[in-house]
Amino acid sequence: MASGCRIGWMAMLALGLAGGCVSRQGDVTDLSIPVAATTEPAAAPVRSEPPIAAQQAGPAAAEPPEIAAPPNPTTEQITVLGHSFTGLWKVNSPKRLGMDVGLLSGVHIRYSGETGDRDICELRQTGDRLDAHCLRLARNVAGSIDGNQITLTSWIGPANLILTASARSGSSLVGSISGGALGARMTGGVPIEATRLTVPPDGAERPSAPLVRDVLADIGGGRLTAGRYAPEAAVRLKNELGDMQAGQSELGPLQGMTYLDQLLPRHPFDPREHPLEVYRVEYAKGTQLCGISPGEAGTVDDFICR
Repeated sequence: MASGCRIGWMAMLALGLAGGCVSRQGDVTDLSIPVAATTEPAAAPVRSEPPIAAQQAGPAAAEPPEIAAPPNPTTEQITVLGHSFTGLWKVNSPKRLGMDVGLLSGVHIRYSGETGDRDICELRQTGDRLDAHCLRLARNVAGSIDGNQITLTSWIGPANLILTASARSGSSLVGSISGGALGARMTGGVPIEATRLTVPPDGAERPSAPLVRDVLADIGGGRLTAGRYAPEAAVRLKNELGDMQAGQSELGPLQGMTYLDQLLPRHPFDPREHPLEVYRVEYAKGTQLCGISPGEAGTVDDFICR
């Protein structure tokens, strides 16, 4: 991603950290494994000494060997907890990010300054495989899980972004994202942190929701309503309109929207820009993550939908 926003996710999850089933709470699997309980061996029965007369009568016949009591058949339960990373995650990274992409030199990332919430990604875990779909990353990310260690890679031709992170819990990831080429790291890591997103409960509709539906209608119709968009947003959307319309048509009719959270605007240090408000948009055949930055006069200052 050439822009600071797009590298932001790549800073997720690259990741960060894809349309699919979302888990709103940390998925925890309880496995009860029966384990045979250890028991104390049964005490041997007390034997009485034979009468003296019997002792004098000569050696007694050998007694049959005693059979130990069978172990107690009771079992104890051991609970094993397994965390699933499937769900929505919010990615925090440095506000000031820059990226250079070279055919042979790979991806080089520059960063500085305080951090902020830059992206929201949807993760899907299948066994030890992990796939990520992010708002600010134009391509999906794929990787794997080894215990509590996560690796995700996004390719830009031969160049790539590589995220490595450790799971501190089922709801927190800490790691870094590095630039590279041909799968090898070539730059130092940019620190990132991701937290599992708790979806707000249904409530009053946010003021930005009708504007999101208007933009989606424009995309579906293949034309932008005059006066609805700020100049920069209009230019950007016109360049992407064909691809956005084709992607939307594959998903079928709009079913609903769920507000998720706010992210840094496209230009975090411009005080005129408002935060990006992010929605998960549900269609008949899939989902998208869409973000809108409303302007002062009810216009659209920025819009992203993937």
